[in-house]
Amino acid sequence: MVWAVWLSIYHGIFSITIPILLMEIVFPDLKDKSLCNRKSLILVFILFSIAVLITFFLLNPYWPPPLPYFIVILSILLFIGLASRIKDKISLKIQVKKYPFLWGLFITTSFFILFFFAPATPIPPSIPCILGIPIIFLLYSLLPPLEVFKLCSF
Repeated sequence: MVWAVWLSIYHGIFSITIPILLMEIVFPDLKDKSLCNRKSLILVFILFSIAVLITFFLLNPYWPPPLPYFIVILSILLFIGLASRIKDKISLKIQVKKYPFLWGLFITTSFFILFFFAPATPIPPSIPCILGIPIIFLLYSLLPPLEVFKLCSF
C-alpha cells in the first residue's frame, strides 16, 4: 500500500507537475503552442495503447477487476474535458520562491524516508501515507496558486 501511494505521488510530482512547470519557466513563449501536430498525437496515442494492451494481457499474470480501470479511464476523460474547457482561462505566472533547490531537496528526501525507509520498520503502513499528506500540501503551497475551481462552471 505504501509503495502504491509513493508511486502515485512520485509520478504526480516528478513525472507530470515538475516537467510542465519547467517548460513554463524555460519556454514561456511556447505556452499556447502545441508541441505535437494532430497526426503525431494520434500516433503516440496508438503506440501507447498498444503498449498498455500488451502489458496488460501478455505480461501481467495478475488480472485486476475491471471496475478500477473503468473509473480511471472515466476520470482521465473528465479531466481532459475539464482542461480543454478552462485552458484559455488559466494564466500560470511562475514565481520561483526563495531557495527552490533546498525545498525540492527537503520534500524529495522526506518522501524517500517516508515511503522507502518507514515501510521497512514496524510502523503501520497507514502512518507514512498520512504523514505524506502535509508534505504534499507544503509542496503545492510553494507553487503559484491556480484558481481552477473558480473558473469552472458546470
